[in-house]
Amino acid sequence: MLLGLLALTAFRFAMSLPRADQSWRPEDTGLDPGWAIMADVPQENGVVVGGHDEWLALTYLMTVWGARPAIYPQPLCRPEPAYTPRPVSATYLTRQAAVAEPGCLADRYRYAAGAELIRVEATPEMTLPPSARASNLEVGGGLALAAYEVSQVPQPITGATGRPVSPAMRWRFSVYWQAQTRPAADYTVSVRPETGGQLIPGADGQPLIQDHQPVWGSYPTSRWQPGEVVRDDYVLSLPGDVVPDGAHIVVYHAAADSQGGTKFETLGDLQLVLR
Repeated sequence: MLLGLLALTAFRFAMSLPRADQSWRPEDTGLDPGWAIMADVPQENGVVVGGHDEWLALTYLMTVWGARPAIYPQPLCRPEPAYTPRPVSATYLTRQAAVAEPGCLADRYRYAAGAELIRVEATPEMTLPPSARASNLEVGGGLALAAYEVSQVPQPITGATGRPVSPAMRWRFSVYWQAQTRPAADYTVSVRPETGGQLIPGADGQPLIQDHQPVWGSYPTSRWQPGEVVRDDYVLSLPGDVVPDGAHIVVYHAAADSQGGTKFETLGDLQLVLR
């Protein structure tokens, strides 16, 4: 059984690898999933658990192109590499892997690491990083927005051109939640960047908003422990040279109403000033 599984994996890799080789097909985008992950700059010697196309692209980038930083790609739900010549520095789960298999690494704690990666830890974090800016905003329901960070991150490279998909940098809003008590519900967070007190519109004229449950939907608040600090990332592409100076953050959850439908209850409505 094991030998058959290994043979099947080797066959799929051999059949699929030529598509990832862009040396003779510049229009091919087979490596794009790998470039998107590398744009998050995972730690050197880190393990990245991803979907099949991500694993394939990353394997090619590591073994053929010698891309940096050097990492260990792993197929879905195989968090530990079979062999590594150097100690593993960190473990990541891709957003695609989390959606494809929600139970993957379900017994571990998770922290957002960027636009595509989720940092995985075996024990909960209880302290804030020195780089975070304290905010200490009470939300309710056992939650507080303890700190935040704002940074610019590059767009991923596309295989069609070998250049970033857009010259505009993406803005990453990292908020650090702290569970004062164990939350009773699974909350969703909405982050809306602002400039001059106004929501920033996108190309369609509608305000740019990103909503998801914490850690790209992979670490619901009902699993958090009292005192735990959870980093939660929101990545948006802002138009032109717009620089956000604030963010409107809404914490809410869906609940059944008396008519058998769904209503949205707001837990916290926060205004974050970015200095």
